Amino acid sequence: MDLLDLAKQQKEITQQQFDRTSILVEKGSLPEQSKYELEAQLANEELNIVNNENQLDLAKLNLIQLLELEDPIGFNIVRPEIDNISSESTMMTVDQIFFESAQRMPEIEYAELNFLSAEKNLAIAKGSNYPRLTMSASYGTGYSSASKDISNISLGEPYLSGFATDNMGTLLDVYNYNYDYTYVNRPFSDQISDNASSVIAFNLSIPIFNGLQTKTNIDNSKIYIEQSKLQVDQARKDLYKAIQQAHADALFALKQYLATEKTLDAMQLSFDYTQKRYDQGLLNTTDFNVAKNNLSKTEADLLRAKYEYIFKLKILDFYRGITIKL
Repeated sequence: MDLLDLAKQQKEITQQQFDRTSILVEKGSLPEQSKYELEAQLANEELNIVNNENQLDLAKLNLIQLLELEDPIGFNIVRPEIDNISSESTMMTVDQIFFESAQRMPEIEYAELNFLSAEKNLAIAKGSNYPRLTMSASYGTGYSSASKDISNISLGEPYLSGFATDNMGTLLDVYNYNYDYTYVNRPFSDQISDNASSVIAFNLSIPIFNGLQTKTNIDNSKIYIEQSKLQVDQARKDLYKAIQQAHADALFALKQYLATEKTLDAMQLSFDYTQKRYDQGLLNTTDFNVAKNNLSKTEADLLRAKYEYIFKLKILDFYRGITIKL
């Protein structure tokens, strides 16, 4: 968007020079070639405007696709006010930024949690050296539809079933009886109560013959603790190096921006002087266009340097945990 504005400004300057040159050519103060050269320059800058408009449309389309907007109609970019953006992040030292970043970066927290987990695993492994007393308890009951009770018992007629003798040798008749009865399901509540059972058990385990296995587990846990500690150190070192690089990039971008700003000031003074000489007929059109193109290139370089500097600042803000916004 800024490059498109810059291209339009350059066209306005060329249009003004073209109008002024046309008048001077008509009066005979300048050769007619000067008019043709500016006319060609004007056409070239109109093409630059079209190219920048196409680049802007493509950039918007890429952003729309990246955001996966369902209805991109009316989508536009709000240009942020970034002329007075603060350089506070670059004023802080690497150690200050690292101190803030180490408190919140997920890779540091992940490594530290792994270290704490390794310490817990070592404590668990050492616990295998001690006797263990465990207790278990259970309670159960049950119900079955096959469980029956006998009901409605009645005594039938007697019948001779055999003979027997008493102590005197007397022969006696033996009678038996038939019984009538029915089966009924046992009540649910009675079965639950009668079938209930409970167990309480204690188990004492004394580690006498597993000493080698326990020692191996403890040694492995100690090794894992050392590995986890190294991972924490490495994660902190990697983060520190990344912040160092981002800090150096931000400082370089700031210096480049300030240097380009000074170059633009000098280039603007040079162009103003060139334009006065051209208006007085002391400079040809080619030299004027060269000076104007140099100014335009420096203005574009300043735009790029400014956004590069802003981008580097936002990287430092990310490490500091500051919300990224313009």
